[in-house]
Amino acid sequence: MNKPTKTLPERYHKIGQINLKKNKQLAVTLNIASFFLFVCSIFLLSNFTAFVHPEISNISGKITLGMIIVLAGLVFLVIIVHELIHGLFYWFFTRSKPAFGFHLFYAFASAPE
Repeated sequence: MNKPTKTLPERYHKIGQINLKKNKQLAVTLNIASFFLFVCSIFLLSNFTAFVHPEISNISGKITLGMIIVLAGLVFLVIIVHELIHGLFYWFFTRSKPAFGFHLFYAFASAPE
């Protein structure tokens, strides 16, 4: 079994990288694409729910400011937990403290060095 390491093998040759901090156009493009995927997911999930449980698809109600705040809080919490899981695995494989950050359009966890 291979042991985790911070150094790359001698035969390794870097042929490219993806750096969203340096490539703003790619960062914006990925955010726009992810928004459309999110909208499609909501549409497909609501249709699937209506197909599987038609009795709950006719529920009417108003969306309140409180509901929007709670939803935004839950989304923020899920993002934090998601990045903590990334950090846990970075720590597990490198045995070094990971770095965490949050920018306007994304949150991240990165391996040290």
